This record gives sequence, structure tokens and C-alpha cells, in this order.
Amino acid sequence: MIGVLLNDISEGIVVLDPIIVKMVHIVRDGEHVEQAVTSRFCQFAEDNVFAFSYKNLIYKKKLDPNMIPYYARIIKLMESEDNIQPAKEEPVNIPSDRILH
Repeated sequence: MIGVLLNDISEGIVVLDPIIVKMVHIVRDGEHVEQAVTSRFCQFAEDNVFAFSYKNLIYKKKLDPNMIPYYARIIKLMESEDNIQPAKEEPVNIPSDRILH
């Protein structure tokens, strides 16, 4: 996971725009290769700030400075995808205080 550390508190950390990075095996030109695939940490959350308890962390390290432009580009692409308006659908009447993730 990669994200922007907003706060380091006694119980854990608060992270802005966390993304998950997974290595997947694909076949390209007949060769088996690994490719990095990214996705949002939580696609259905209302905002992009998350708190993680220290008991759920394996480690916390600074990102290689050479990787920061790639991370920034991924976040920018994800934000631009958010601005695409979906087709108009009939609203579903579910009280917002009843929806959890």
C-alpha cells in the first residue's frame, strides 16, 4: 500500500489517498512477466482518508523519491475517473446512516 501520511498518532496512522499495489503474472508476447497493478484501498468509501491501527501494520517506510511522480500520476488518474458522470439512474431510498463499509 502507498499513501500520504497525514498523522502519526499513538494508536496508529492516518493516511490520505492510499492505493494498493499488487504484482500479477501476465503473459506478454508469449513471455510470463510480472506487472504492477494498482487500485484504491477502498473504492466505496465516501472520502479518501483512512486510519490504520498499528496492530494491523507490518511496516511503515518512506517511499523511494523516484516513485513519488508515479504515485501522484495514479492519484490524478483516479481523481479524473471520479469526475466522469455515470448514466442517470433512479435513486434508491436507503437511509445514509444505515450504509456501512
